[in-house]
Amino acid sequence: MKMMNNEEAMVELHECFNCLRFRSDLSVLNYKKALVLAIKALRKQIPMKPNNIKDILDFSGNYYTSRGNCPMCGRERVSKSDLYCDKCGQKFDWE
Repeated sequence: MKMMNNEEAMVELHECFNCLRFRSDLSVLNYKKALVLAIKALRKQIPMKPNNIKDILDFSGNYYTSRGNCPMCGRERVSKSDLYCDKCGQKFDWE
């Protein structure tokens, strides 16, 4: 059996959630809350490009690093050395 990637797992969890959409007993409500939490956590593991990426130069005019804003929470000045947003946990794709 092939291992699922994050996108495939999110699709499966969304389908589980949709199957339970009209159920409202307590055990199902807790299950739905857990599904929503798992979907949000998986979404943050899918790398996203930061917004407003700008190259930062040193005093000699040579490339130093790149900075941008988190696409999920808007945190400003995330640096290319940041693999994840320290505010919301979103994974970055700097390529």
